[in-house]
Amino acid sequence: MAIRRGGGRGMNLQRAGLVVAVAVGLIGAGTVGIFAARSWQQRAQSAPAQGQPVPDATPLAGASDNDPAQARGVRDIGSAGRSGGTPANLAGASRARVQLVDRDEPTRVIGLLEWTSLEPLPDGRAEVSQPRWLIYQRDGTVVAVRAQSGRLLMPAQNAEPESGVFRGGVVVQVFRGRGGVAPDLARAVPAVTLRTESVSWDRALLELTTADAFTVESERVFMAGRGIQAVGNAVTRRLELLRIDQTERVLVRAGAGGPALAGGAPSGAGGADGAGSEEGKGGVGGPTDPGPVLLASAQEAPLPGPSEGDAPVTIYHVEIPGAFRAQLGTALVASSSADVWLRTIDGALPDGALGEDSLGQGAGGAPEGSPTAAADPQPAGQAGTPWWDEPRAEGVIRLDWQGPLTSRPLAALPELLRRDHVALRLSQGATPIALEDPQRSVRGRAGYLEYGATRRDLTLTAGAGDPGQGVVLSVGDAGAGSGGAAAHESGPGAGDGDGDGDGDDGSGSGSGGGGRLVASWLTLNLSSGVGQVRGPGRVERTSTEPASQDAASAAPTSGSGGTLAWEDQADFVLGAQDGWADGQIREATAQGNVRATDGRALARAESLTALFGPSADGDQRVLRTLTLRERVRTVTDADGRSGLEADGVTVRFGTAGQAPSVSGGGFGRSAAEWVGAAGGVRVWQPGVEVWADRLEATLGPGGSGGSGGLGGSVGSEQGTGGGPRPDRVIAGGGVLIRRDDGLVIAAGELDADVPDQVLRLRGLGYSSAAQQGLEEPAGGAGAVAPDEAAQLAGLLERAGVGGLEGWRGRSDRLGLVHIARVGASPAEATAGSDGAPEAGAAESAWELLAPRVTLSGATRQLWAFGGGELRAATPAGSQGTGGSAGGAGGAGALAGRGPGRLHAAWTGELSVSDEIGEAVAVGDVRGVHAAADGRIDEITCHTLVISYDAAGSNPAELATGGQSAVGFGPGGPAQGPGLLGDGGLGGGADGPAGGIRRVEAIAHIGQGAAGTARVESRLLAALGSPVPLTEPSDWRRQTAGAPTERLLFLEGSRIIADLAGGTLDVPGAGRLLIDERSTAKAPPEASGGDGIGARGTSLFTWEGGLSFERAAERVRMTTDVRLRHRPTGDTRVLLLESQELTADLRFPQGQGSGSVLAELPVSAAAGGAGGAGGVGGVGVDGVVGGAPGERVELRGARATGLVVAEFDQRQLAGDTIVYEPASGTLEATAASGGNVSILDRARSAPATARRIVWNLLTGRLELEGVTGSAGLPRP
Repeated sequence: MAIRRGGGRGMNLQRAGLVVAVAVGLIGAGTVGIFAARSWQQRAQSAPAQGQPVPDATPLAGASDNDPAQARGVRDIGSAGRSGGTPANLAGASRARVQLVDRDEPTRVIGLLEWTSLEPLPDGRAEVSQPRWLIYQRDGTVVAVRAQSGRLLMPAQNAEPESGVFRGGVVVQVFRGRGGVAPDLARAVPAVTLRTESVSWDRALLELTTADAFTVESERVFMAGRGIQAVGNAVTRRLELLRIDQTERVLVRAGAGGPALAGGAPSGAGGADGAGSEEGKGGVGGPTDPGPVLLASAQEAPLPGPSEGDAPVTIYHVEIPGAFRAQLGTALVASSSADVWLRTIDGALPDGALGEDSLGQGAGGAPEGSPTAAADPQPAGQAGTPWWDEPRAEGVIRLDWQGPLTSRPLAALPELLRRDHVALRLSQGATPIALEDPQRSVRGRAGYLEYGATRRDLTLTAGAGDPGQGVVLSVGDAGAGSGGAAAHESGPGAGDGDGDGDGDDGSGSGSGGGGRLVASWLTLNLSSGVGQVRGPGRVERTSTEPASQDAASAAPTSGSGGTLAWEDQADFVLGAQDGWADGQIREATAQGNVRATDGRALARAESLTALFGPSADGDQRVLRTLTLRERVRTVTDADGRSGLEADGVTVRFGTAGQAPSVSGGGFGRSAAEWVGAAGGVRVWQPGVEVWADRLEATLGPGGSGGSGGLGGSVGSEQGTGGGPRPDRVIAGGGVLIRRDDGLVIAAGELDADVPDQVLRLRGLGYSSAAQQGLEEPAGGAGAVAPDEAAQLAGLLERAGVGGLEGWRGRSDRLGLVHIARVGASPAEATAGSDGAPEAGAAESAWELLAPRVTLSGATRQLWAFGGGELRAATPAGSQGTGGSAGGAGGAGALAGRGPGRLHAAWTGELSVSDEIGEAVAVGDVRGVHAAADGRIDEITCHTLVISYDAAGSNPAELATGGQSAVGFGPGGPAQGPGLLGDGGLGGGADGPAGGIRRVEAIAHIGQGAAGTARVESRLLAALGSPVPLTEPSDWRRQTAGAPTERLLFLEGSRIIADLAGGTLDVPGAGRLLIDERSTAKAPPEASGGDGIGARGTSLFTWEGGLSFERAAERVRMTTDVRLRHRPTGDTRVLLLESQELTADLRFPQGQGSGSVLAELPVSAAAGGAGGAGGVGGVGVDGVVGGAPGERVELRGARATGLVVAEFDQRQLAGDTIVYEPASGTLEATAASGGNVSILDRARSAPATARRIVWNLLTGRLELEGVTGSAGLPRP
């Protein structure tokens, strides 16, 4: 948690690590290392000088008081162990020197002893003044001892002292060598200096003691205490006891940076910018799968330092039974007791045992040849005030403990030294171990703290009585629980904030919340930054900042910043610089029922991995990638209305425009930029659900407020909070969208541009073909492979979607985009034998299929590419008042009929634009509507253009209007008008204002083009249920043998229906057929009885054009017009030819709507049942329409311009002929001054007159103004 380097509120982990590391170094090397200098060691050692063995007469070294061996007049009195002598023999010897050699190997020099004067005393004792003693170690280290006076015990047989006391200004200095070569004492700086007033030693007992006060000084360590006892063992060559009675002050100067790890960082350590960081693994540029962090590489690496070989290995245990504290500034570690274990090789700690190059090099020692002062070596800073006496020295660690320090050897290797040469354990007593830094708002507690100094492995574990929450680390205002550092206070100035003993607390203010880690076992390598939490744990983030506010109140809904919890383990990697972890988080992984929440959102998964990168200013670490795996489920609002499920989810974060860091947390805020989910993806929010095999979303900044946490990711309810909002959403591998209003979208791929409100859909077949580099799927646009079909079927089953008629039983359609409205309603249910809807027979209200579909909410457009189909279950219409373009009854309501089915298909494309109010279908357009009452309407053309009133409608609302179908819009589910909205085809009860204004059916036009636009309406004997339609032409096979009661047919190169003006036009040549076979009676208001026109067949053809006025119920045809009329039950046919013909058609009241054109899904205005914008009269049914049980009537016809009428072997000619079907008469008149004629083909000459009336039923003729009667037929 962390962790701003340097100042600020973050904790500097490098400095915190030094608290523990140097504590171990002081206790281990600063005490044992000095007194295990082997002054008592019997093993022969040479005293090399400048790389050569010291000969018998080698001078001591130096020309000053610190280097008296080169002073003139020094008397060489031989080597102890070779020349016998007693103190009496040495009496009067001034400035004398004795070489101390190994008695078993007399050529090996192990030390030099010098004094200024010697006074013999009884019993082989001698009093010496200004003694100097050099002790040589095999590794090149030299221990120099000097004092003002001393008393030596020197047996008569040997001049080598056996015991003695040094008194007055005793100084012990350790000079480190290199590679077995002793340093040049004239230039070297001592690594460690011990100062005291007296030291007693005994070579026989191998004991060194002092009861006086002492200090230990080095460039980085200062220790002041009282009472030392060191006892060695000549046989085992080890220190059997080291005891320090009391410590008064222990200070460690941490310096600007930590020492480098000997041999480099362990395998797997993450560098500043290398592998182990997200930058080294691809960062946020692509999906990342780092896997769990393992510590095995670090644990199994070889220990640094020399090989043990045959050298004796000694294990020491250093025990501090009293309260222990280590403090750096305001950072503090406190425990009830401390234990240290050391592994020495040949009597010394090997290089790198403390996690640094060596004691001398890492803590102030200078390599040979370095330019240092030659006079009495002192730690750096002695030119003025020593650093340990400076009142405000920076970077100083203070160590305190109560009671004595005791060190003894162990026979067996403890577990803590299996991977380290030096290890520390801090233990809780009545209170837990406390870790605090008030200035940076950092607190922690644990039952045990273990530190392997060689590898720098830090481990915190719970105490025996608190296994679940024994380790707590907090940053900011989050508390760490009871047992603070105050419970472990010891020594003067304990508890002050800067280690200077003045008692000030140094605390800083903390506000704004923070975070807390709770676990039972935590380990961290302070070199590599690799850490692990074993077992259950959690990270809690608390905040005093107001949480997102509820829309209905100003009160915050939550004050919690969130929690991350797991059950198995968590791994993490921190950054590393200069061989030390810098505390900046780089990677984190949690496993085992992982749960994450930010107070209003919840995420669950089996594992979670987070990668962190630098913030925009480079001063913090921010979250860059978050990956959840296995059974992922996120709930993004408090009541679970929005969420996401998948096998895996990845979120990438960016730093652009990030908010300031969380107060006390040290993390910079980062905004989610990309979300990806794969494997059984399900996204839901109010009113909509999305299923897919994979889904990804590019996110942009959201509204004001909010942190962009879990609540701002995929599946969040939009319009609340301030989290990121999707800019683009892509889904593939099979996509299914289902809304609560029954809207269903199924496709292979989805691509949604949310800001531009564009939704692109591709069928599964096209998606598969694109992966193979094909432009179109093999086997057709709708074909898919069996495995893809099974995948899609599984998707539908998971979503619980059924009744999609367009797909049912047709594998060649599974690869198409499918948009439908489904649900069991009376309008969608089929009828049983008794006419009642059958239970469980629900169908789609409508279905749209196409290889590719694009919808745009901004431009209010829809495109269906590559051919497609439309299927619909039309509702039962109410009895309308009919008749006009604006009449009640609605566009899709087939007034007075039962439920029906609509099927339309095209081979080119379908485009719908509510911006201009136009829908266009291109390429072999064919539409069929079949009603339960036996009505079948069919339209066939190359291009169908529908213009409509687009006010208030939006064909693409399912993409982006309101809440989009994919669930990323700003509001709730669309309830208003639109192409497929509630007011649309098969939709709600009340349609919007407006309606279809113009419909144009166009035949194929172009060179070599052939064909016509056709509209056909057929009334069959009542079938009791709609005709099943799987193909547009399937109705003919399905109805083969069924009697036809009425057939209406209209054909032309163009058919134009102007519904706003109530007109129908067919420019150019065309045909109109009315085949009325019904036996129903004529309407009561009809006069003249049934007449010849009450029923029968009428066929109109023309070459000029056709126009129809709905209000006048009149149709006009021009140029070479022909009318053929055959009454029902009569084989005779009336033929009427003219240049212009006007026919009056009568429709039963309210039955003028319901053709196939009325059912095309162009907008809400085109399909709302009961809406105000009806299409009354579109198509043939609108021209000569009718309903079951009533007849469509040809009320009359007026033909002009060279008119000829033929019937039953007679021919009538005139300038104008009026036909009245009700009375069965033809009236022919001539222009001014002209004549009309009638010819009976049985006679040779016609009869002429000014006016002729011919009754076709009786054959009677009435002639007015007869001008010729030769051809008159007999009455």
